[in-house]
Amino acid sequence: MKKTVFALLLLCATGAMAQDKTSTDAFQQASIVTVAGSETGSIKENYKRGTIDFKNAAGQVKTIAPGDVQSFTIGSQLYVTYKNDFYKVIVNGANGKLYQKLSDNNGKIVYNGTEPVLLTTTEGKAGGYYLQTPSSENYIQVTAKNFEKVISTHCADCNLITAKLQAKEISYAQLSDAVALYNSCK
Repeated sequence: MKKTVFALLLLCATGAMAQDKTSTDAFQQASIVTVAGSETGSIKENYKRGTIDFKNAAGQVKTIAPGDVQSFTIGSQLYVTYKNDFYKVIVNGANGKLYQKLSDNNGKIVYNGTEPVLLTTTEGKAGGYYLQTPSSENYIQVTAKNFEKVISTHCADCNLITAKLQAKEISYAQLSDAVALYNSCK
């Protein structure tokens, strides 16, 4: 009886793992933009590894690091690369852009030929948020702790944002709304 229960549990666990593996193995229709141009195909995300797999129209699969691609689109969602990491574009406006970091390649060793190179990236971990405004080409990390300071500093030219910050009407929880509001200011 114990062997039967154990075998049944093992079979269920194996099936669950196989089901989970196939769900993460799925390629999604996508297009990539590189220095050489754009190409349509499909992408499998490997953000924990710091890469994506791109399958071109001929069916050839290539592992792509952030330095190999400028941006890519899966469905209607735009992704970009910056300082050796992948970012999801949350808000894409003329005045402010909000990104979510998807990979964390900081400290990762890659090889330039036979020479090892240590990658450096933005501060913060995968899942963190970053603001970019015309006044700063760099991505500025936004956390719950520094939300007010970052927004008041980098969005100071928007009186509506300043008033809402002072009245405590916006907070880190409404970060994407705050960036969208900033985009409507000008």
